Amino acid sequence: AGADPNARTELGWTLLHGAATFGQLEAITVLLDAGADAKARTIDGELPIDLVEETSPAYKSEAYLQLHKASYG
Repeated sequence: AGADPNARTELGWTLLHGAATFGQLEAITVLLDAGADAKARTIDGELPIDLVEETSPAYKSEAYLQLHKASYG
């Protein structure tokens, strides 16, 4: 059995929040494919997509677009 892709920290962060923050393109894709919840919010109300900076390698990438679609439909 694998790890829970939706496990959270005490601040509500998931692995997807971390991958988005650090522009980890492959991790974003793998987590979404594994069922990570793109609509999971931190205790501050942030979605993973909110944490992708415009200067990040993930910004506007295929992984970003996949994350955006999963977040907003």
